[in-house]
Amino acid sequence: MSSNTLEEVLRFDGKVVVVTGAGGGLGRAYALFFGSRGASVVVNDLGGSFKGEGNSTKAADVVVNEIKKAGGKAVANYDSVEFGEKIIETAVRAFGTIHILINNAGILRDIAFRNMKDDDWNLIMKVHVKGSYKCARAAWPIFKEQRYGRIINTTSAAGLFGSFGQTNYAAAKLAMVGFSETLAREGAKYNILCNAIAPIAASRMTETVMPPEALETLKPEWVVPLVAVLVHESNDEESGSIFEVGGGHIAKLRWERSKGALLKTDSSLTPSALLRKWNDVNDFSTCEHPSGPANFMELLELASELGANEQGEAVSFKDKVVVVTGAGAGLGRAYALLFAKLGASVVVNDVMNPDSTVNEIRKASGKATGSKHSVEDGEAVIETAVKTFGTVHIVINNAGILRDRSFASMTDEQWDQVMAVHLNGTYKVTKAAWPIFLKQKYGRKLFCCQTRYSWLLEVPAPATGGLYETGSGWFGKTRWQRSGGYGFPVDIPLTPEAVRASWEVIINFDDGRADHPESPQDGLQKVMQNMQNRKAGPKARVVNQEILDNIEKAKKAKAQGTLFEVNDKEVILYNLGIGAKKTDLRWVFEGDENFEVLPTFGVIPSFGAETPFSYDEIVPKFNPMMLLHGEQFLEIKKYPIPTSETLTSHPVLLEVVDKGSAAVVVTRTETRDSTGDLIFVNEFTVFIRGSGNFGGPTKVADRGAATAPNKPPVRKPDAIVEEKTTENQAVLYRLSGDRNPLHVDPEFSKVGGFKTPILHGLCFMGIAGKHIYQTFGPFKNIKVRFAGVVLPGQTLRTEMWKEGNKVIFQTGVVETGKPAIAAAAAELMESEEKL
Repeated sequence: MSSNTLEEVLRFDGKVVVVTGAGGGLGRAYALFFGSRGASVVVNDLGGSFKGEGNSTKAADVVVNEIKKAGGKAVANYDSVEFGEKIIETAVRAFGTIHILINNAGILRDIAFRNMKDDDWNLIMKVHVKGSYKCARAAWPIFKEQRYGRIINTTSAAGLFGSFGQTNYAAAKLAMVGFSETLAREGAKYNILCNAIAPIAASRMTETVMPPEALETLKPEWVVPLVAVLVHESNDEESGSIFEVGGGHIAKLRWERSKGALLKTDSSLTPSALLRKWNDVNDFSTCEHPSGPANFMELLELASELGANEQGEAVSFKDKVVVVTGAGAGLGRAYALLFAKLGASVVVNDVMNPDSTVNEIRKASGKATGSKHSVEDGEAVIETAVKTFGTVHIVINNAGILRDRSFASMTDEQWDQVMAVHLNGTYKVTKAAWPIFLKQKYGRKLFCCQTRYSWLLEVPAPATGGLYETGSGWFGKTRWQRSGGYGFPVDIPLTPEAVRASWEVIINFDDGRADHPESPQDGLQKVMQNMQNRKAGPKARVVNQEILDNIEKAKKAKAQGTLFEVNDKEVILYNLGIGAKKTDLRWVFEGDENFEVLPTFGVIPSFGAETPFSYDEIVPKFNPMMLLHGEQFLEIKKYPIPTSETLTSHPVLLEVVDKGSAAVVVTRTETRDSTGDLIFVNEFTVFIRGSGNFGGPTKVADRGAATAPNKPPVRKPDAIVEEKTTENQAVLYRLSGDRNPLHVDPEFSKVGGFKTPILHGLCFMGIAGKHIYQTFGPFKNIKVRFAGVVLPGQTLRTEMWKEGNKVIFQTGVVETGKPAIAAAAAELMESEEKL
């Protein structure tokens, strides 16, 4: 950003701005803003529904009249964005040129992939991908000749992270990222800047899926100031970037590349060897932030100096049917030969000549058949697999073509040819295989994107939805990194000048606040958090007397008591559920003289205890899908913990805290043995999004160890324990009481926003507690805050600091570097204590 204009008002006098999809929502907000700041505006809108149905001139005309009534200059255009040249022609005819293009037009066709029709796919691609291309292509010669142009393309959280039921939309929106990055490179020497934004704003497309209170804060006006800064002439360097924006929050995203694994490029470079190095592939402990592919020539030289690769567990694809598209030569041929060598039956697809690869496989005693079909005829490709081998298990979408041209010289035919193979072909082959995958409850897909190819392996940890880069013997993983960004007060209108003044904070990745979002929920997190950011103080509190009265009544209610039978089976099952091994006889064998249950077992008897109240009475707008287990406190009142006993648990409501956008509910459960002695005390703290603003207390009461912040000391940990969970960890742990399908059913976990079933929070709390118990001995209480998601198969790393009689600890996921448990501590038993 040019610093000499920081105090000036950003004006657009003399500039011509084209805004597509400007008849309502965010597009209308763009058009009105630029019209009010001196620009001449082309208001484009087809006038159809948010599903892309119908057309009307009214939407664009209304916005044009609004601009003119306020003294601005504007004309309407009613063409579909697939005819971008007509839209740009309108700008040239009315105002002589174009300086700024806002590719905003968009539609939704949300539908699960299994039910998607070709029209649902094609229409989304036509509007979002082809439409953005057509408008930019028509404007490009003008930008180039005048050596000035600004483009904003629109991506979304669905494109950046994927979103259930939005395969078409997500594919189109991620395409906008690559499109923007490439235009930025090609336009640099002509002063043409291009950026992509992922906006979160209220519109016709979001009003059906967001609550009214959220829509009120997510007004389009929160997005416009960022775009104004990016397209203003004072921006002379920010290009090829991605920003998330909405609700007063703005942050920048960039690629982050793992350290990766380097292997020698000889015959010992096998899937087995790579499998042995898989943790290195996913190791982000040291990483870089690339603007292009890795230095593969340097990597090749380094790889050649290595010794032969050590082999890991054998990899076999026996009895698997693999379809490889574009397998007549090159990388596709290599895929086909390798899978055949590893025992698979291979369908060699190639529109030109699959036979040479088929013959090569058969000559080596492998099984293969040819499929001479274009990937656009995906049904025929998959039909070949089914007719020859009975099914398909794996699809490698490798087919591709190049029509390399500078954007200025690219023709529509060249664009369409590449899209037909890479986008539509991938969709058609995948769509044809999908019903088979669903029916047999097994399928593996691999998609190839430039410079980021990947091997497909049966890896021990979940490896789905990942993006891997490989070449010259090097294999690494990439992910998003998000700057800490800036949150502007939501009770004050946001201006471009305020955004520009905070620019260095917005784009700062090095101030310790950067994170790594992986899902649309992660993308919304900071936006939702910013909703309470008010310069004038908190929003006037609403007092819901009925809820407050219900809370007081619930606090006085007494539970009947819920029985739990402790026996050696329950003890062993729990110990196994948190990682006990067959060699840990004191934890897995009832006949061992030291047989015991691990201390965190104390959460189990109280987990299913019946409460004397219901959540829908003590918080407004209760939705179980919005409930998160936030914190857990366990106090152990009696050692040794009985391994055979009848326990009774009595829950009581401790407090309900009003956090504005959410409610915090704390339940205390006392568990006693058959003699009446108190054995365990548990405090369950749950966070319920969307159930706040009822007039309750705003802070949790101080209850000592149960609410302590437990900040780790500024020194190296006194002890570190790492433990790899198993892929069956969640399935096993759920037998100890928590039968939530989120932890076992992939379809249910996807509805919850997770790509795969996740591990129970109390399970990885138990594993961390086991680490403390093994390292420092018995503890009389333990408190944790759940800070992230753990997938079965990932490795947990518990870092511990001993401070007097207290062990402060934190637990993270080794493979991702993300926290799982924070603000945690355990108070140790004194040697002379007898509980």
